[in-house]
Amino acid sequence: LYLAAGRGDDPNRGGAFRSTDGGLSWTQGNGTFNMWVESLVLDTSSPPGSRVLYSGAWEHGVLKSTDGGQSWAPVLTSVTPAVAAAAPAGFLKTMVSLAPPANPPLPAGPVVYVSLWRKIPPNSPPGSRDLALIFSNSNGGAAGSWIQRNAQVITTAFFTNGIPDPLLAQGFSDMVVDPDSPGPELVYGTRYSD
Repeated sequence: LYLAAGRGDDPNRGGAFRSTDGGLSWTQGNGTFNMWVESLVLDTSSPPGSRVLYSGAWEHGVLKSTDGGQSWAPVLTSVTPAVAAAAPAGFLKTMVSLAPPANPPLPAGPVVYVSLWRKIPPNSPPGSRDLALIFSNSNGGAAGSWIQRNAQVITTAFFTNGIPDPLLAQGFSDMVVDPDSPGPELVYGTRYSD
């Protein structure tokens, strides 16, 4: 069993945990101490002896484990080239999701999708808003392989003057990839109500 623990700005930080006894006891993965881990995905195509997981950690980005959650290493951070260009002031909330395994399988595993809650850069015009940025990686999370995606809101419950709001990040709570998407992958996200 695997567990993501923590919520951004909560005084009690969490981490990524694993249990090998059905949840009776838990061990925190090395590399996830003193951080808020808010999302966690398992690459089910990875071998049972060396499970691959990705976690999204508030302000830290995406961490990857190749040993079943025992240890974690960053694969997307504020200095990742694509992220640094799109979010020069950094980011807060980080959500991670995996596309269904491709057929035939990709050598580095499924495509990783990430949404980031971008901080407003200093000296931004009044009324600037934190936006959700979406990135993908088809190379096992390799730093140079992250690509910013053109996120488009298809349906939203939030409107301003009759116009759909942009993809906002405040309270962005989850993200999932549609396994039956016929063409380019369809990614869904939700956010808390304002």
